[in-house]
Amino acid sequence: MTEINHSKRALFERFRPKLVEPSTDFIRPPQALEEVHFLQLCDQCVRCVSVCPNNAIILEHGYPVLSGACDSCYQCVQACPTGALTHSKLKANVNFRCSAKLASHCQSCVEVCQQNAITIKPGESAAIDSQACSGCGDCLNACAFFAITLD
Repeated sequence: MTEINHSKRALFERFRPKLVEPSTDFIRPPQALEEVHFLQLCDQCVRCVSVCPNNAIILEHGYPVLSGACDSCYQCVQACPTGALTHSKLKANVNFRCSAKLASHCQSCVEVCQQNAITIKPGESAAIDSQACSGCGDCLNACAFFAITLD
């Protein structure tokens, strides 16, 4: 038999609303805000789904989720009227781990940068044009030497 606690605290505890944690099971489209803010701002207009040239965005529970190969064209970001998908204020920066000798042979960050924001001149380490950088983080993931950070 189950015992019931008849104290006032237990009574109020039974009526307290349960905290619902945002799901981390979904992969949101590129440049999505943190999950809590994303869910507050997204009005489920479906514009991001309709403009995606790769059909990489589908709806789960009425909200956009990545389901395929995203090529980071950012058409979904441009189509979003509410700011739930927004260009990041973070920009890529090269740190001390990118040496001039290493950069001239590596070039992986230059190859993946779709905005052409990264250049490597002979004898110099990688340089990032902050105006052209979208903050997507593709270069960060491509750098095997952890020489790029998003700040």
